[in-house]
Amino acid sequence: MWLIVGRNTTFDHEIINKALLRIVCSLMSLSETRPLAEQIMRTIDLKPHSDQWPKLYKIEAGKIEKLLRKNYVGSYHIGSTAIKGMISKFTIDILIEVRSIEDIDFVLMDFEELGYISEGEYGIKGRRFFHKGGDKRTHHIHIFETGNPEIQRHRDFVEFLGCQPVWAAKYRRLKIELADKYKSLPNEYSKGKREFIQKMDREAKKWKAANNGNK
Repeated sequence: MWLIVGRNTTFDHEIINKALLRIVCSLMSLSETRPLAEQIMRTIDLKPHSDQWPKLYKIEAGKIEKLLRKNYVGSYHIGSTAIKGMISKFTIDILIEVRSIEDIDFVLMDFEELGYISEGEYGIKGRRFFHKGGDKRTHHIHIFETGNPEIQRHRDFVEFLGCQPVWAAKYRRLKIELADKYKSLPNEYSKGKREFIQKMDREAKKWKAANNGNK
C-alpha cells in the first residue's frame, strides 16, 4: 500500500516515531522464549540470601530514577532477592512504576548506555523488560505504568513470602528441585515455577485482603 502526499504535506514526527517504536517493541516481544543454544549458555546457580542484594537494588534503582526523570513514579525490589532468607539466582529484579509506559520507548538508548538490553513487553502486555549481565544476568528491570495490576501483584508476592515461612519453605524446595533438573535450561526452570507462583499469588491476594480487613 502506497501513501501519496502533496508537496506541502507536513508530518507529525512524534506520532510517526511512536508508531515505529511500537512496531519494534511488538516484534521484540513476539517470542517469550530464547533458542535452545542461547539457553544452554545460561545456567541456574542458586545462592543463599545475601544482605548485599537490597543494597545493590537501591544503587541500580537510583540510576534508573535519574534516567527516567519526570516519568519516574517509584521503584520496588521484587523477586527472590527481595525476600529475606530466600535462595536465589544472583539477579536483582527491579520493578519501576512510571507515568507513561510509551515514553520508555524513547529512552531505550539511555538504558543501553547503562548496559541493558531491551526486550519489549517480553510476554506481558503493558510491560517493558530490560536485562543486563549477558550470560551471567545481574539485573532485570520490569517497567509498568501506574495502575497496572502487575505492580501490586509483585509487591504482595514479596510481602507474603517474607512473613509466611511455610510457603517460603515450599518455594525454596521447589526451586532446588527445578535447579537440579533444569540446570542449563533457564526457561524450563521458570516454567516449572509458574503454577506454584500462580497459586502463591492467589494466597497472597487473600492474605492481603484479610489483613486490610482487620485494620
